[in-house]
Amino acid sequence: MLGLLKLFKKLVQLFMNFLFIVQITLMILIFFTAAYWLFNLLGSDMFSFAEPLANGIIQFVKMFYTREIVLGDIYVDGSLILFDLISLIVVFLIAKSKYYINIISDKIDNLIESEKKSQEEIFNKQLQKEVDTKIKRMSNVALLIEVDLIDPFARKLKRSDIKERDLEGTKDNAMKVLYLALKGINNCKFLKSGNRLVLMFDEFKNIDNVFFFVEQAVKRIVAKMNDENWDLRVYISAEAYEDSANFRKDVLASLEKLIVLKQKNQIVCFGNLKMRYEMKPERLYDIELLHGTYEIDGGTDVFVLVKKN
Repeated sequence: MLGLLKLFKKLVQLFMNFLFIVQITLMILIFFTAAYWLFNLLGSDMFSFAEPLANGIIQFVKMFYTREIVLGDIYVDGSLILFDLISLIVVFLIAKSKYYINIISDKIDNLIESEKKSQEEIFNKQLQKEVDTKIKRMSNVALLIEVDLIDPFARKLKRSDIKERDLEGTKDNAMKVLYLALKGINNCKFLKSGNRLVLMFDEFKNIDNVFFFVEQAVKRIVAKMNDENWDLRVYISAEAYEDSANFRKDVLASLEKLIVLKQKNQIVCFGNLKMRYEMKPERLYDIELLHGTYEIDGGTDVFVLVKKN
């Protein structure tokens, strides 16, 4: 349909160009033939150079009209006058017809734009459907949890009579407590390395339960460590991925890029998890753009999970 409309538009434009050429040609012919006829009637040869053109037109007109015009006692060949009159009428009609042809051209333009929008909507719907299908395939979720520990008591009171506390041992113990707490989440797999823990599950419908469980476990352990004058900081990144994804090369790499932002006790993610999560009909969290100064992969947006009130 769009191709047909564009073809029709081109034909209309060609017709307009043709009429323009005809109009200009007739106006030139009218000028030269009328001038030749007038000066010839006055006995002047000023426009004699137009005689071949005038004779050609006279011979053509005489194929249809042979009468002469009488001006007093002078007989005048009316062929040129008839040609000029008909040409003037044609020029006038062409000028008038351009108005209506332009209206038709504008209507064709409107139809073309309407058809383009219709096709764009169809294309966008198809594209959105493909994107949604691809996003829905990201049914697996991984969380990278990193633990850091600071001893504010020893940092503020650097006195020789205060015994230095076991920072690394306490950090390892906090990590073990967190790991044991999270082991209670059903249908999850874990990878533990030093002060880092990777949690994986493949039932996206349970994502709110997992996030909530992780948040509550972190809050309890942070509160417990604060009671013991420890500043425990937990950094969490999340990523959604397909079954076919290369976990170490793609998923874990993304999680590590997010962890370096060091967002204390918050779950951060990229846009793919945000899009997948927002397909859930009911959600426990809002996913908001993370504000601040950071740069990942040249300016990729980072989002943070915020529990709904």
